[in-house]
Amino acid sequence: MPIKARLSRATMERRLFALAPAAESAMATAIETSAKELASAIQQRAPVGKTGEYRDSIMAVPLAGYNGPKNKLVGIQVSKSKYAWAIIADWYWRFLEFGTRPHTIKAKNVSDLVFFSKGNKIVTPQVEHPGASAHPHIFSTYREMRKRLRSRISRAVSKALKNRNKS
Repeated sequence: MPIKARLSRATMERRLFALAPAAESAMATAIETSAKELASAIQQRAPVGKTGEYRDSIMAVPLAGYNGPKNKLVGIQVSKSKYAWAIIADWYWRFLEFGTRPHTIKAKNVSDLVFFSKGNKIVTPQVEHPGASAHPHIFSTYREMRKRLRSRISRAVSKALKNRNKS
C-alpha cells in the first residue's frame, strides 16, 4: 500500500525554497509579471464609458501590505501569502461584469432622492432603474489567460531548480 502524505501549501513552499532559494525570487517575479499582464489585458477589454475613469482604475497590486479599500479587490479576499497579487478596480466592477436586473431605487435616511438629469434637478421618492446588460471583461479574460499565467510560474520555478543542480 502506498504511503500518502498531505502537505499544506505553506509546508510545500518552505521545502521548495529550502532546496533552491532562487526559486522563491523567480516565482515572485513570475507572479508579478503575470498579474501585470492580466491587469493590462482586462483594462483593454473593459468598457470605456464617457470618461474612461473605470478603465483607468484597473491595476495589479501586491496583496502583502495592501491597505486600500477592500471593495476594490476583484473577486478575491486578502491573502496571507507574501507573493500574492490582486487586480483592483472601482467598486462598481461587478455591475459591469455581471449586469443588473431592473429594480427600484428608494430613498434611504432621507425623504427624497435628488439628482440631475440633462441639467434639470429631479426630486423624487423612488426611481425605476431599467437594469444594465453584462459586459464580461474580467473573469473571461482570466479564463483565457489562465494556462499561460500558470505555466509562466511553473517554468520559472523549474528553471530555478535546474540552475541549482548546475551550480
